[in-house]
Amino acid sequence: MSAFSPEVEAIIEKRRAEVAAVHEQQRLAFIERANALMTEFNFPPVEITTERITEETEGLVCSMPPGTPLAGYVCKWCEKTRFALRWTDDTLRKLAERQACFSCNHWLECIETRGHYARVIVDGRHYMYDTRQPFVEKPVGFMGFGGKVFHIKFLDSDMVMKVNNLWTQGKIPEHFRKSLPDNATFIEVLEKKLEIADASK
Repeated sequence: MSAFSPEVEAIIEKRRAEVAAVHEQQRLAFIERANALMTEFNFPPVEITTERITEETEGLVCSMPPGTPLAGYVCKWCEKTRFALRWTDDTLRKLAERQACFSCNHWLECIETRGHYARVIVDGRHYMYDTRQPFVEKPVGFMGFGGKVFHIKFLDSDMVMKVNNLWTQGKIPEHFRKSLPDNATFIEVLEKKLEIADASK
């Protein structure tokens, strides 16, 4: 039984319908913009609905009713069917230019981003740290891995870097591994093995 009077219930339902109508207008306008941008960059949109959404389409659960049309496309890099979310026009344009899904665009940016950041790739996982201050003496704000200390040995050098502000960007997808091969190792793992061996004597 409702806690509200029939009059109040009617007002609530009317407001829900108004909000739903606005959301539907926004969704249709977004699809129109997304499809126009994709077409502009020769990135042909594909027709998909919520029934085709799987764990592969950005790994997201869709709460829209079955059969709802979405702005879909096939990513040039992972070759999976994806759907466009309500991103900003700048994000849409960037994805359309690269013909990439949001996930693959992340890795394309990792390939391009260097500047004063050092790239560390160990066992297929991507990390970065700021070369201007690899070891933060007086931490301020958030620290990568909570400020844990890493000793990083690059494969093309004998130099070992002591870093306490390392950030990970995730595990590199197989189709980007040629562009992002392993280039370092964490030598603290070897140190732990030696400690265990010494303790057994």
